[in-house]
Amino acid sequence: MLTVPLPQRLKVSAIAFFATVTLGLLVWWSVASYKRSVEVARAKEAYSFLCDVRAAQYDHFERHGKFAESIDPLDLPRPIPTHFSCGKIEIEAGCGWSLKLARVGATLGCSEYELVFNERGFDEVRSRIDDQINPHQSATPLHVVRYRADDRREQTTDQR
Repeated sequence: MLTVPLPQRLKVSAIAFFATVTLGLLVWWSVASYKRSVEVARAKEAYSFLCDVRAAQYDHFERHGKFAESIDPLDLPRPIPTHFSCGKIEIEAGCGWSLKLARVGATLGCSEYELVFNERGFDEVRSRIDDQINPHQSATPLHVVRYRADDRREQTTDQR
């Protein structure tokens, strides 16, 4: 019977061990990266929904002279994003409002977070979100709404 000398067997075992460890690290990194990208996509979806709420609030204000107190009368192009709970629209003194979307059941590696919008847009002070997944911090805005002087919606564009 042909036997492989002991140093040769150790070399093969060491190579197999390092290959297994390397493969395991690559899989771990890929899964973590995938989960983060999924969470970024969910945060962008919530941000885009809140942009739509803001535009619908301006339309409602133009028609009725006041902001809507719930999202039911608003003409929204999409439903509330899954994985988020929608708070009640808070009407502020004077002429303002705010709405909070809270992440429900965040994934591993990402804590729960909240996005808050008001009549001026994204509320950085009241929002609670990690900078790595914050869609407001991206280089190009997801959704830009331009208004004419009379506050009518002129054009909606996606910039990517």
